[in-house]
Amino acid sequence: PGRRPGDAGRDSSAGRGAHAAEPATRAWVKYAIGIAAIFVVTWFVAADEYWLNLVTGGLLFAGLASAWNIIGGLGGQFSLGHAVFFGVGAYTVALLQVDSGVSPWIGLIAGAALAALIAVLIAWPLFRLRGPFFAIATLALSEVAFALASYFDFTGGPNGVRIPFEDSLFTDDFSFAVLMFCFMAVAVGLSLAIARGRLGYRLRAVRDDQEAAEAAGIDALRVKTTGLAISAALTGAGGGLYATWIGLIDPPTVLNLSEIGVRLPLMALIGGIGTIAGPVIGGLLVQPGSQYLRGELGGAAPGAHLVLLGVLLVGFALFFKRGIWGALQTLWSRYGR
Repeated sequence: PGRRPGDAGRDSSAGRGAHAAEPATRAWVKYAIGIAAIFVVTWFVAADEYWLNLVTGGLLFAGLASAWNIIGGLGGQFSLGHAVFFGVGAYTVALLQVDSGVSPWIGLIAGAALAALIAVLIAWPLFRLRGPFFAIATLALSEVAFALASYFDFTGGPNGVRIPFEDSLFTDDFSFAVLMFCFMAVAVGLSLAIARGRLGYRLRAVRDDQEAAEAAGIDALRVKTTGLAISAALTGAGGGLYATWIGLIDPPTVLNLSEIGVRLPLMALIGGIGTIAGPVIGGLLVQPGSQYLRGELGGAAPGAHLVLLGVLLVGFALFFKRGIWGALQTLWSRYGR
C-alpha cells in the first residue's frame, strides 16, 4: 500500500536488502577485486589504440552510470536530465581553460561544485513531482539547457568550445584511460559507501514508500536533494573529464538527450539498477558496444548499428528484467552452491 507506479527501482528486488546482509569487509573486498580486474583489462588493451579508446569511453560512462544510480537507482528518481550536469561540468572546464587559462584540475572541482549547486536549486520544484512526471520534467530541463547553450555567445553557441591540442591535459591515450579508470573507481566506491551508509538506507526507504519513510521521521526532500547533489557533482566531474579527453564540446555533444540523458539510466537498467556492480557492467558494455557497432556497421547502411543495438536492448529488457547483474546473481544462487 502507498506505492506509486513509475518510480524507478520500485519493482526491482536486485540489491534490495543485500547491502545490509553482506558484511562491510566482504563488500569492500569484492569492490577491490572488481576494480583490479577492470584495471588489468585496461592494461591488457593498452597496446591497441582502437580498443584502448573504446575501453576509455566505457570507463568514463561506467562512472557516470554509477553516479546516476545514486539518485536513480538507490533513490528511485528516474532522471533524464543528467545531461545538464554533464554539460555544466564540460563547459566549466573548457571555458575556464580557454578563456582564463585555469588548470583543468581546478576546472573539474569548479564544474562539480557548480553542477551540485544547480542540482540543489532545482531540487525543490522537481521533487514535487513523482514517477513519469518527474522524468518528463528532467527531460524538459535538459532541452532548456540545450537551447541556452546554443544561444549564448560565451558558450560558443552552436559551434561550442575547442581546447587546443597543445593545452591538452595528457598527450597519450593510456594516461586518459587511467584518468577515466580513477574516476570510475571513485564513483563506484562512493556509491558503495553511500549504499551501505545512512543516506543509502534513507534513499531506499524513500524509494520504496515515501509516505512511510516520512512517517518514520525521514525528511524525504532533504534526502533526495542530497542524493541528487552528489550524483550531479560526480556527473559534472565526468563531463569535465570528457571535455579534457575530447577537446571539443558543443551542445549536441554534451547536452544530447539520447547520448547522455537517456543512455545513463539505460546503462543502469541493463546492468542492474539499484545495485553497485550493475551500472558498471552496463557502462562497460553499452558504450564500447555502441561505438564498436557504429564502426563495424556504419558503412553498411545508415543507422544499422542503432537498429541492432535497439534489438539487443529490447532483448535485455525482455529476458533480463533484473539486469545482467541480477541474472548472474540468480545463476550463482541456483548453481554456484
